[in-house]
Amino acid sequence: MVLHPHTPSRATRRRRMLAAGLEQAVGDADGRPRLSCRIPVARDRVRAHAPDLLAVAGVLRSARQLPSDGLDVVHALLTDGAGPLYLGGPALDEAVEDLQRRLGLR
Repeated sequence: MVLHPHTPSRATRRRRMLAAGLEQAVGDADGRPRLSCRIPVARDRVRAHAPDLLAVAGVLRSARQLPSDGLDVVHALLTDGAGPLYLGGPALDEAVEDLQRRLGLR
């Protein structure tokens, strides 16, 4: 199989997907609540950490080398419906600090 030279790698696609997930969470927190089968984000917490979450999304979209365990933490944050990003989960403060530290942003 021959790939087009501009086809993004699997790692690049993963990073873009993670960035889009963070951006979507911030967008959901800013928008009107709507009826959905998705677990709602913790709107107040996500709004309070929106600049940090969007900064992480920007780094994910960059060409900067990032440790894989940091990417795994972003994935867990987005996919754990009982986690700090979502309604009913624990505080988001520590999760954001851990995420920034693991990605080398602090």
